[in-house]
Amino acid sequence: MTRRDYIAIANLLSNQLVMADRARDEAFANGIRFTVTEMAHGFAAHAKTDNDKFDIDRFFDAIGISPEPLVGYTLGGKEVR
Repeated sequence: MTRRDYIAIANLLSNQLVMADRARDEAFANGIRFTVTEMAHGFAAHAKTDNDKFDIDRFFDAIGISPEPLVGYTLGGKEVR
């Protein structure tokens, strides 16, 4: 994947967080936030194994979420972070 792809994915996830902020139902909004956060961490774990130069912290900054995962991620038996 290219930098352009990473930017597009970060923008897509960030836009979903904006939609969560506009939701009238707080439980629904929290579900969206949780799902986006999980997707972002899962994607970042994969991207880091695919590209050594992938900057996880920069990716999370672009989305607007914490780099601390809600759950642990492993790929190939190794914890990714």
